[in-house]
Amino acid sequence: MAAVMISFQLQAQEGEFRIGFLLNPGFAWMTTNDPGISNVGTNLSLGLTMRGEFGISERLAIATGIGLTFNRGGTIRHETGGNFFPKSRLSDDSYNTGQKPLPDGTKLKYNLQYLDFPIALKWRSQESGLFRYYVEAPIVTWGFTVQRRGEIKAGDINTKKEDISKDVGPFNMSLGLGGGIEYAIGQNTSFIAGLNFHRGLLDVTSDRATVATPNPNDNPFDPNDDYILHDEDANAVLNALVFRIGILF
Repeated sequence: MAAVMISFQLQAQEGEFRIGFLLNPGFAWMTTNDPGISNVGTNLSLGLTMRGEFGISERLAIATGIGLTFNRGGTIRHETGGNFFPKSRLSDDSYNTGQKPLPDGTKLKYNLQYLDFPIALKWRSQESGLFRYYVEAPIVTWGFTVQRRGEIKAGDINTKKEDISKDVGPFNMSLGLGGGIEYAIGQNTSFIAGLNFHRGLLDVTSDRATVATPNPNDNPFDPNDDYILHDEDANAVLNALVFRIGILF
């Protein structure tokens, strides 16, 4: 990626080209369109980004790059229990075996790592002393999961670092906006600080899960018809509030 950016720098003759490195600490959480699934926890996340900015006018630029984000996700609570990681190989088979392996009120924490490819339109103000303000919108980010771990909290169950790879989608996409300042610390070097918000556009889960509600017509002599199974097809998306600090050259 560095070689590609350097190549673009050598070829960019009409517009300014800048390269930079960003540190992106922040907060991540999950929301769904199902009232029976609620957000009950936030993850502290961290991202590292190598960035390139291609000037298309004096104040406009296209920003892109590559980044690695750690610990995206959050904690959600399922009001109705069921089988939420049916395809994954969990630490105990009883957690995803049977009609209702996890009870009502189960909390699931997602800890996800992504390889991100963002692209944004950036507007910069005129210089005001050593300062310059900027706004980025829209910010479109394509992300590929490189690690998918989870935690289960339900009654006496309290697990960590479960491999949930087969029940989390391999790809994500988000739309965001942000703004901040650039502070000149040299002729061609600036310190950058800002704040971004990102809203996920794709379902993080693979929609293989099921929820189990009591069967009013169950046969007391048949242990396999205690519940009615329903597909858990909620759309669970990732959200993030991200602080950005870094250097642009």
